[in-house]
Amino acid sequence: MGTLLFKLTAWLGGGLFAMFGAWKVFLVGGFLAFLMVNVYNLVSEIILELLTFVSDQIAALTVPGSVGPIYQFTGLAGWFMVQFQVPQCVAFIVSVVLLKWTLRKIPFLRW
Repeated sequence: MGTLLFKLTAWLGGGLFAMFGAWKVFLVGGFLAFLMVNVYNLVSEIILELLTFVSDQIAALTVPGSVGPIYQFTGLAGWFMVQFQVPQCVAFIVSVVLLKWTLRKIPFLRW
């Protein structure tokens, strides 16, 4: 009778332990996938907002006593600047440099 009770307990305990492990793997995997998607979306949204803000600030800057923004390209040079989106590219490069500088300030991240 004791061995039957022991075998039944071992079988039931083993099954429950395996089910617990499977659920734990499923929940942790689902949570990490959900977390990674949301973190990616958050970082993308922050970068998009920063680029929009920087682009708006650059476009709004004026030199005292002048009319218009600081970057005043005319003629063919102006057309190329608009086509190649140079101000947006500069804003993006400055944002990436600032992001890398910020990440270097976090002590447990090493690049």
